[in-house]
Amino acid sequence: MKNLKIIFAILLFNLLFSLKAYAFELKEITPSQFPGVVESKKIRLIYIFTSWCSVCKRVFPEVVELYKDFNPKDVDIMLISLDDNDEVVNEAFKLYKDQNFVIYRISQDSPQEVMQGLLKAGILYKGSVPHSTIIDEKDNIVVNGSYKIHSLKKAVEYLVKNK
Repeated sequence: MKNLKIIFAILLFNLLFSLKAYAFELKEITPSQFPGVVESKKIRLIYIFTSWCSVCKRVFPEVVELYKDFNPKDVDIMLISLDDNDEVVNEAFKLYKDQNFVIYRISQDSPQEVMQGLLKAGILYKGSVPHSTIIDEKDNIVVNGSYKIHSLKKAVEYLVKNK
């Protein structure tokens, strides 16, 4: 019986310390690091959002579905949060805690700093959210602006099909 209690205690300890609060990963980056994050030889869909944006929150389930729709070997989907801190993002997206995706949170001192970092990556961001950019495997910007998710999906499907 004593051995059973020890085994149970070890299993419980391992379970408690191996659990992550969220399956999605939150990575903080600076605006100057952003161009390196989007470097890839794959098609890239970059979705810029905030947790306080009602449109962003409303369409986020569709954005998460894009992860399931596209093969990671063909398409990089990058979620970029402009929120002030990690807790805000974690709280806003706790409904998606079981989903497997990465959110990059750009730490910022000013909106101009974010715009400059995005511009260095070739993205003309005008300061409104949500903002989407699709870059093809040859680094051409195919879509840049505010678009409905189904339009973004169609554009990515077309690029994947015509690679």
